[in-house]
Amino acid sequence: MKESSLNIIVEIKDHSETRPLAGGVYNPKENKITLYIKGLENQCLSLYKSLKPFEIHAAIVFAHELGHAMDDTLLDICEQLDTIKVDYLRRRVELRAETNAWEKAKQLLGDRLSLPGHMELFELLMHHSLEPYYRKRFAA
Repeated sequence: MKESSLNIIVEIKDHSETRPLAGGVYNPKENKITLYIKGLENQCLSLYKSLKPFEIHAAIVFAHELGHAMDDTLLDICEQLDTIKVDYLRRRVELRAETNAWEKAKQLLGDRLSLPGHMELFELLMHHSLEPYYRKRFAA
């Protein structure tokens, strides 16, 4: 939070009512990040088959959500998404928002990623997060 210089509401809940694998979400209208403990645990078990990396995993997810909050283009992206009806165009715009948030997260985490195994966890989680946008090919 200190590195982001943001005044943002952070809420921790047991789980998401609608998305059981969600680890966190940023709501720009409320300027609030919500982290979901069960979702973070489920992600750890799915990705690493262990809760051992829970702390760094949660920190990475939190940094990613802070990255959304720090993104100066996010409100424009949200407005675009309100008007775009074509799936591949929506995915392109959503991918831009996600990529921006991952870049900000990497900056926020800084030297913490130089600790043994942390960069690998960051890259695995980022890849897993972005993979659905590449699964369906974009129209040329």
